[in-house]
Amino acid sequence: MTATGDRTARDATRQGLGSRFWRVLAAQSLSSVGTGLHLVALPLLATTYTHDPRVIAALATVAGIPALVLALPVGNLVDRTHRGRLMAYSDLACVLIVGALTLAVLADVAELWLLFTVAALLGVAELIFSTGLYALIPTIVPREHLLRANSHLAVGREVGAGGIGPALAGLLFTAAPALPFAINAASFAASAAAIGSFALRRDTRPNAPVPHTERPATGKARFAAYTADLTAGARFAARHRAIRTTLLLSAGAGLFGWMPEGILVLFARDELGASDVQFGLLMAVTAAGSVLGGLLAPLIAPRTSLAKLIVTTYLIYGALLLPVALTDSIWLVMAMFFAQGLPLIASSAAVQSAQQSLVPAHLLGRTAVLRRLINALTMPAGLTAGGFLGTWLSLDAVWLIAGAGFLTIVALSGPGLRNLAPDAAMQH
Repeated sequence: MTATGDRTARDATRQGLGSRFWRVLAAQSLSSVGTGLHLVALPLLATTYTHDPRVIAALATVAGIPALVLALPVGNLVDRTHRGRLMAYSDLACVLIVGALTLAVLADVAELWLLFTVAALLGVAELIFSTGLYALIPTIVPREHLLRANSHLAVGREVGAGGIGPALAGLLFTAAPALPFAINAASFAASAAAIGSFALRRDTRPNAPVPHTERPATGKARFAAYTADLTAGARFAARHRAIRTTLLLSAGAGLFGWMPEGILVLFARDELGASDVQFGLLMAVTAAGSVLGGLLAPLIAPRTSLAKLIVTTYLIYGALLLPVALTDSIWLVMAMFFAQGLPLIASSAAVQSAQQSLVPAHLLGRTAVLRRLINALTMPAGLTAGGFLGTWLSLDAVWLIAGAGFLTIVALSGPGLRNLAPDAAMQH
């Protein structure tokens, strides 16, 4: 670490997580509320122009395309610039994007093409913000506090994007279609101000310098050098067994964890006889469980190792997928969904903390996007597989296959997590 990095760690240790972290947490939480607002308000606005399910589904899909197309370039950008400033600029871009949409709605000139453009641009901005956040945290929080910090961030994200934002969007849209977008723009402006309060005055680039080489003479050589820069994180992960293992876990969680989601509404209605209100409660209890688990994770962590915490939380989630197939009681399934939520944030925060501990500072951005890329690929694959399995076999079978697959991935990953011990983390 540099002298600045050493002072950062000492200051944060004396003050807990440090004032800069709490400002970042406030910024991320506000930004998450904004994300939750437009994730609900955009489809609602689209239904005033069309009721074609294909168009509505495409609008929801377009926001995920940047993670597939721009993940590696964004990771490279994050590793070569001021991360905090980049996050603030990303939020300011969101203010302009959503502000323009607000004016278009007020003037009654918004059209579907504008909604798709806004969704895609917000997807790019969210990718930049989240990648910058992942890479920034280890530079302002000491390694021993990473799990606590990541748990707080995950709780803020879940409450903002999964709770407050969507709930507000429906109420505000009912009052006035432009209102959720105006509040959305304000939330992004507040987030930018919170980050800018320290990032504009301090250097938030990696502590370890990015290696620089002479500019290649030919276009072909420059392209090869740029490609090598883009894939540096992937090459590091390929050489590091523990990082490979955490990425395998992310892939397994994405594939098998999303399988039941593709048939969830059918399962709830056809197998459990759930009403609309009960279906909403199913979603709510999972979110409530994940928030509680995220708050408990920092309290549990000192009593166990990071590797054991990761394995235990993944095992609990995978095991709880199985009994859902064995009951037709909506209330029992609600209890299981609440229990399934408990390890969600804890497992994600533990994996992220492990990666941040093991990855060099100048590669954090390019390594972070690997997980985003994996999630962007495995989520639609899992949803699609769940739909086909539910058609070919049964809705109950999807839960059994998902649970068995989840547990298999955890069993295969166990040996690769041994390098997550504190000594190994310090060496790397």
